[in-house]
Amino acid sequence: MTNKVWNVPVYEQFTASWTSLLILFGYNLILGPLGEELGWRGFVLNDLQKRFSPLKSAIIVGLAWGFWHTPLWLMSGYSGLQLVQYIIYFLCGIVAVSIIITAFYNLNHNLIIPIVIHQLFNYFLVIQVGNVLNTLTVTSVIYLIVAIVLVLVNYKKCLLR
Repeated sequence: MTNKVWNVPVYEQFTASWTSLLILFGYNLILGPLGEELGWRGFVLNDLQKRFSPLKSAIIVGLAWGFWHTPLWLMSGYSGLQLVQYIIYFLCGIVAVSIIITAFYNLNHNLIIPIVIHQLFNYFLVIQVGNVLNTLTVTSVIYLIVAIVLVLVNYKKCLLR
């Protein structure tokens, strides 16, 4: 499976034109992070943190955000065990990113930070060359490690009350 935008593999756009890569960056920004982060962090996370710890709120938002992307799972082209693996790593990665976003958002209370983190998460997945499932697996594990380190290092400051 190859990531495609406008029916052209992204890595071909990258090697063919920096202009295409910049357009893809802007398109991705408008399509996802700008709208989603206003809702997920600007509203849902803030509301949940009134009732739950920031860490628990981040996990709830991450799961909701992950299931929000269910159509992507169904359009992934995977089936059977590969689809299950895709969903598990997708959810692990997105919950980890939600924890990372929550930690930095709670330190600054600025929505630009979640938008930038979300944009980079999406963008770096889209421009990867090769097997999407392998890329998702590796990046999800990396994000999970970063989230665990953030919880261990900064939990009192930004993830617990």
